[in-house]
Formats: sequence, structure tokens, C-alpha cells
Amino acid sequence: MNNFGIHCWLAIVSAVYLLGIGTAKATLFQTDSLAQEFRKATTDSAKIAILTEMARRVPHNDSASALSLWKQVLELSSESRDPLSKAKTYLNIGSWHYDHYRTEKADRYNHLVQELIEQDTSRNARVLFSKSRINAANIAWQRNHIDEALSGYLEVLPLLNQLDDTESLALVNTNIGILFNNQQQYIKSAHYFLAAVDQYNQLKPIPHGDIADTYIILAGHGFRADTLFDARGVAYLDSAYQHLKHLDAAHRKWADYYNMKGRFDLAAGELAAAEQAFRRGLPLARRYNDTYTSCDILLHLSELYERQNEFAKTRPLLDELLEISQTNQVGTYQLKALRALSRMEHRLQQPERAYQFLNQYIELADSLQYAETTRNLHEMEEKYKLAEAEKNLLVLQRENERKDFAIERNRWYIGLLLGISFPLLASCILIFMLYRNKRKLLVQQQRMHTMDVEHMEQAHRNSLLSALLEGQEKERERLARDLHDGLGGLLSSIKMDLSRITGALPKDDIQRPHLASVTRNVDGAVEELRGIAHSMMPSMLVNYGLAEALREYCDKLKSSGVPVFYQVFRYSQPLTESREMTLYRVAQELINNCAKYAEATEILVQLQQTDTTVTLVVEDNGKGFDTEYAVTGAGLRNAAMRATLLEGTFDIRSDKGVGTTFTVECPISVTYVSAHTPSQA
Repeated sequence: MNNFGIHCWLAIVSAVYLLGIGTAKATLFQTDSLAQEFRKATTDSAKIAILTEMARRVPHNDSASALSLWKQVLELSSESRDPLSKAKTYLNIGSWHYDHYRTEKADRYNHLVQELIEQDTSRNARVLFSKSRINAANIAWQRNHIDEALSGYLEVLPLLNQLDDTESLALVNTNIGILFNNQQQYIKSAHYFLAAVDQYNQLKPIPHGDIADTYIILAGHGFRADTLFDARGVAYLDSAYQHLKHLDAAHRKWADYYNMKGRFDLAAGELAAAEQAFRRGLPLARRYNDTYTSCDILLHLSELYERQNEFAKTRPLLDELLEISQTNQVGTYQLKALRALSRMEHRLQQPERAYQFLNQYIELADSLQYAETTRNLHEMEEKYKLAEAEKNLLVLQRENERKDFAIERNRWYIGLLLGISFPLLASCILIFMLYRNKRKLLVQQQRMHTMDVEHMEQAHRNSLLSALLEGQEKERERLARDLHDGLGGLLSSIKMDLSRITGALPKDDIQRPHLASVTRNVDGAVEELRGIAHSMMPSMLVNYGLAEALREYCDKLKSSGVPVFYQVFRYSQPLTESREMTLYRVAQELINNCAKYAEATEILVQLQQTDTTVTLVVEDNGKGFDTEYAVTGAGLRNAAMRATLLEGTFDIRSDKGVGTTFTVECPISVTYVSAHTPSQA
């Protein structure tokens, strides 16, 4: 993760999870006011809400006071019998621990939230569950598990869309944009950032600070290798300025704006304007103790003065940069400060001091590498301890189950004794129970009969569809074999005959160029024949599985000029060969549909696996179409039929002028209905 990416991440996280912290005097006044409200509160829910707000407003460096308040909140929630209230408390405490980089405790509280409301289908429970999923992805990011974080954000998006949670959608799209930004995938990053901006604009009141922050990140794309954003950088920076005008002139976001503006002016050679921007942003960054923005401004301002050979102004800036980075343990900026000091001393003809700074630079670089290795070892140790704790917990759970069984058995004995003591009452109860059970059994039999009929009908439809697809695949295999063995052998024989005829002719014979042209045409026909045979029966799918077959297919399309990009997440070939063949045909239909009709500049193909399902997503940024008439074409109709055969779902989402997303989700395991699926579907 580059420096700018780290800064973006911290800025966004602060915007979402932290309340703005004003002066110490204002914070103290607000805390006293909340304390008075707490003394007047009469219900536990009101007390919990006030204590939560007080804990959030505690300064970041006063962890002891915050933990004391959270402890009171937890005690009040534990007395409540409402699981949603308790889950909300766990969520708030977990977010606070995450804010203070206490990753393990944040993860533990987040798991408690999911355990409490996992079976609750109410809207409030789903909202809390979605926020816990977002926190889980944030925690994975904080642990530098980038793939896990990205997968978590992508998986929670459908749930947020169902809940119509615009604020959380904006947060998740922003974080996905930052992840792609840090991976230097700037086109995808811009897509999610702009989606987040649209969602922020739907909120009331409009969060101008968050929108400005997003535009500042987009403006930073102008410094990347991808020149697509060079012309847009200034426009994004101007958009950020329009939103910042709604904020106070001393707002912390202005520091990020002036830093980015200074970098643009510096890149354009406008040194005076760059110096003015940096000088306006630096006091704000210092005021809010914004370590990364302060370091970035100091670094680029020192670079500006170094260009002008004003080393008297350069040295104090670099000294401050080195001090801040050492105090806050920001190794990247510390390395850059030492390297810049070494370079400056070298230019000032001070070889001993230049060597001293260079030696410190080398030692620090080695130390950071060692720290990274040590951290990885600690993570492995923590995982081992966690596994041991889970094992011990499982043993305790089994012991409790045995005790519960013994208690239940004793209760049954007592009930039997009471039944014997009161025979008349027991007889009445027995007759009633028999009657009720008989009715239940009758209803259950009727339901089972209905389900069996439905299963049989579904099995019949699947068998017909399977037979049709099996015939198609066998015919494809036969045609591919006949083309390769029959026509391919004939073309090879023609080529050999042409080669012998060409060799028999004199070198100056006028027919030799014509024969050479015919030979090349035969070679082209052989290659075309091989391509057709491979398309009918891809050997890569049979030999290496679905993931590699799709990668080869996308690579071939890309080499032919189709702008297709392929990603795979956690796919370990859980499907059978026949089901992989069916999903591969679905992917071919969808990708070809996008390539032919979408007029897209980018087609994204994603294959991902969860514990129980496999999901295929084909997305383009083309012209889109009306989804009301989505499956009238033969290609999409075939794709929908094959998805049905896989017992999966086939979803189409499209907006005209924006693009189309096809999503196919199928279970890994095969149920009774699909047990008749043929070997070559």
C-alpha cells in the first residue's frame, strides 16, 4: 500500500467511525451536558444511548475513560432481554476497539454481534448484521488481508441494496475504491468512488466533507501511470473545492485539499502557487495532528525548496518530517526524510553527514523488514492460540450437552411418575396427544406428497433439459473429433503435397510464389480448424478445471482486441466436471453477449466461491438494455436454462448508458432434484 493509499484509508475510516473532535473546551462542555442528561434519564435504553455518545466523544488518547463508559454500557445492555440492544452495544464497542487498532478485541465483539442476530430476519437485525459484515471486512483490511477485505465488501453489497442503506453503500463503495486505488487499478477505483459520490449526494444533509475527500482521492489519480485521469485531475480537485466551500475554513479536509493542490502546482512547475498551497495546508494538518498529511506536505514542500536550491528552508522541513515520522512510527516517511537529507548533504559537499543519513536509511529499511517478519510470526502464533481456544470451547460445549441431556432425562422420569400417579389425567392427555399427532401426521403427509410431486416434475424437466444439453455436448465432441481427425488430417496431407511440389520446381519457377501462398492459406485453415475444435470441446477445462479454462478463454478474447478482465476469488474446484462444463458454457454465452452487443470499453468476469455456493459475475460498462425483455434472445435464454439445471439463480441488472451485470449463483452440493444430471451437461 503506497503512502497516498494509507492516507486515504485513514481519512475515510475517520470520516465514517469517528465524530468530529473540536477544542478541548467544547468537548468538556458537551460531556458535562450529556452527564446532566444521564442523571435525568429514567429508562435503560435512554441511559445506554447517552453513555454511548459520551464514550464516543472521549478524546482518542484517553482510552481509560472511554473503557469505563463502555463497561457501564455493557452492564446495562446485559440486564436487558432485548438481543438487538445487546448486539448494537457489541457493535459500538467493537467499532471503538477497531478505531484504536485493537484488532483482536474488535473481531471478538463483531463475532458476538453475528451470533446474536444471525437467525433474526427482522429489518433491524439485518441492518445490524450488514454493519457487522462491513466491520469484519474493515478488520481484515486492518490486518492487511486485502483479498479477504475486498471479498467481504463485495459480498455485503447485495444485502445493503436490499435494505436500501444508502449511507452504508456509500461507505462500502468508497472502501472498495480505495482498495482498487492501492492496487493501482484506477479505472475500477474511479467507478466505485463515483458510485459513492452519487450515494453521498442522496443523503440529508449532504456530507460535503466525505464527498470532497473522495474527489481529492480521484484527483490523486492524475499522478499515476494511467494517463486516462490526467485531464480529469484538475476537474476533480475543483469539484472537491466546491464541496469544501460549504465547510468551515479551518475544517481538517482543507489540509488534504491544499496538499493535493500543491502537488498539482508542483508537477506543473508553478512553484509559487505550490508553495502558497502547502503553506496554507501545513498549519491545518498540524492543528488536527494529521500525521500523514503533515508528512506529505513537509516532504513535497522540501522538494520544492530543493529544486530552488534553498537548502536553508529545506533542512528545517526535513528535520520536522523526520521527527514526526519517528514519533508516530511512520516508517515510509522516515525513510524518505533520511534519503532526502542524505541527498541534500551530498549536494552541499558534506560527504560524512550524507553517509551518516544514508547509513541510518539502510538500518531503518532493514529494521522495517525485520518488524514485518516478526509481525507475521505473531499473527501465526495468535491463530494457533485461537484454534486451541476454540477446541477447548468445543469440549466444554459437549460437556454441557451431556449435562443438559441428563437433566432432560430426569425431567422425563418425573413426568412419567406423575403420569402414573394420575392415571385419569394421563389418559385424557394421551387421547388428546394422539388426536393432535394424527392431525399433524396427516398434514405432514399431504405436504410431503405435494413436495414429492413438485420434485418429480422438476426432476422430469431437468432430465429433459439434461438430455438436450447432453446431446449438444456429445455432438460438439463428435464434430470436434471429426474436424480434428478427418479434415485436419486431410489439410495436413494437402500441405505435405504442396511442399513436395514446391521442392520439385526450379527455384526460378514463376509458380513457386503462388504455391507458397496456397501453403500459407492451408496453414491458416489448419489453425482455424484447431480453434473451432477447441471451442467445441475445451481441453483446458477437462485437464485443469473451470478457473483456468475461463482464464484461457478471456486471454484469447483480450488478445483479439476484446477488453475483458478476469478475476477469481477462493475458487478450489468444488464442482463436478459436468457442472463445471455447464457453468463454462454459461460464461461463454454471457461474455460473447457483452462483446457483441454491449459496445463496452471494459468487461469484467469474476468467479468466486463461498462455503456453499459458486458465483459467476459478468459485468460491462456498455450501453445497457431494458431488463423487461432480457431473456428473449437465444443466448441469454440458453444461459438461464443452464443456470436452472445447476439449481442456481440467474440475475440481470442493467441501466441504459451505464452497463449490465449478469450474476449466476449455484450451490456446490447437488440435491435430490439434480441427481439425474448427465455426465456431460
